[in-house]
Amino acid sequence: MRNLLLLITLLCAGTSQAQYERSSYPAFDHFLFQHDPSHYGRRAYLVDSITMDSIDLGFRYVRPPLQLKHGFIYVRTSDMKGLVAKSGKMLLGPSHQLRFNSTDSIISAYLCSEAGWIFLNFDGDTLSYGPRAMRNNHIPELNETFNKASTTSKDKKLQWGYLGKDARWVIPPQFEQVEDFENGFAKVMQDGKWGLIDETGQFVLDPVFETSNFPVR
Repeated sequence: MRNLLLLITLLCAGTSQAQYERSSYPAFDHFLFQHDPSHYGRRAYLVDSITMDSIDLGFRYVRPPLQLKHGFIYVRTSDMKGLVAKSGKMLLGPSHQLRFNSTDSIISAYLCSEAGWIFLNFDGDTLSYGPRAMRNNHIPELNETFNKASTTSKDKKLQWGYLGKDARWVIPPQFEQVEDFENGFAKVMQDGKWGLIDETGQFVLDPVFETSNFPVR
């Protein structure tokens, strides 16, 4: 019944006042893009003209044209961007700095609602996630074998760890502060004291120092 009503709406669009504004985009082949102007904020839908299934894109004030990137629906809304799977699952809500790294098949973005960064692969799976990270609009770089990154724990404490080049945690977030790795070791703070860890995240010098200026032999 739902599909039948939608089909009648589409067929009547040219002869009466349509419920939806209708536009098609070549990149989507048989998909149609529609706005519902009766909904506050002009909710947007993607409609399969063959099956008549509709996908609520989950965004308001969507700005055409839509784009299809690496199998995802790339949505622009206001000055932000989002990502929706063809199944209708929202992968990224309104975000800044949404980027596709084709070389490593990694998607990065800064999620505005979470005030934090996120990395996904091209299958839409989350690789790592840093909600309420310390620096606004900051996404960790993935240039080194060990890349500093912060996130917030369940008890709302800021924690630092290290991401690998594949955007996965190589040393999980557990430290209060961290420094860059040098010659296979890095200085980190735990419980207010500084110590030295190796590339497995294990302490080789216990955290007993007041500052990070302690000598490393």
